[in-house]
Amino acid sequence: MRSLKLMLAALCAVLASAGSGAFAQGGWPAKPITMIVPYLAGGGADPAARLLAEGMSKRLGRQIVVDFKAGANGTIGTQMVANAAPDGYTILFTPPAPIVNSKFLIPNLPYDPDKDLVPIVEVTTSPMAIMANAEFGPKTLKELLAYAKANPDKVLAGTPGQGGSGHLICAMVEVREGVKFNMIPYRGTGGLLPDMLGGRLNISFDLPAAYVSYVNSGKVRIIAVMGDKRLPSFPDAPTSVESGYPQLQLSVWYALFAPKGTPPDILRKINAAANDALKEPEIKARIEQLGYQTGGGTPEQMAENIKKEMAIVGEIVRLGNVKME
Repeated sequence: MRSLKLMLAALCAVLASAGSGAFAQGGWPAKPITMIVPYLAGGGADPAARLLAEGMSKRLGRQIVVDFKAGANGTIGTQMVANAAPDGYTILFTPPAPIVNSKFLIPNLPYDPDKDLVPIVEVTTSPMAIMANAEFGPKTLKELLAYAKANPDKVLAGTPGQGGSGHLICAMVEVREGVKFNMIPYRGTGGLLPDMLGGRLNISFDLPAAYVSYVNSGKVRIIAVMGDKRLPSFPDAPTSVESGYPQLQLSVWYALFAPKGTPPDILRKINAAANDALKEPEIKARIEQLGYQTGGGTPEQMAENIKKEMAIVGEIVRLGNVKME
């Protein structure tokens, strides 16, 4: 009897070990992952999202599918992630607008960024920029502001959407420099570009990443990068600081988020895959060629960045009386 019990115990141990191994092999990720971008394909988020998804897919051993779900200043796609199962198979790649800006601008936001989403990692940062159609007269930031002051509401200024960072930098310039633009919001950079290239817009307030080929071909000109350092991808584009306007600076991050309640071990795997991908020389170089600076770091660091962004955005909204129409 004693021998039988010992044999049964040994058999159970073997089965438990086999079961544990099978569980480990079938653990996360066991299927493709969806990375939702809450804006149009072809916009500022597009190239960086695809690069990151490609790099992370190699490290996780599963494909990350980039899915563009535009609408309502990014809140439609963001809500989809907020409502998704917290299992690591649906993640969000987004700029600040649906996470930070919308808290100040949308009274009945259909999700709570603090309660429904958790930050994973900062992916990129980039200063905003003022781009101009090649035929538009003013060539410098000083010339643009002088022209806008002399011609209120005459400068046709496109932004990728109401409540986004383009809208905020436009409001910042108006408030701090006493000018008034005729701001026209679009559903993402992809919707804005045809009018910009066709001359139906004079300028745009946007991230420069989506304009690289058009700047290189001479169809679009960068009037100023709204920061203190020139971008490697646009070495000839002056900054707002060197143009004499240090008060006109605004940078934007892209970051990954997951539904609140996603298991910590899965969040760690996503964070590690993203950090490793961003350190890959080819991906890092390609991201910087797009006009971004590569990010990285911990979820805690990203959470701290969001707090800082809240303070900046809150001030701009208040001073500029920025509202969604």
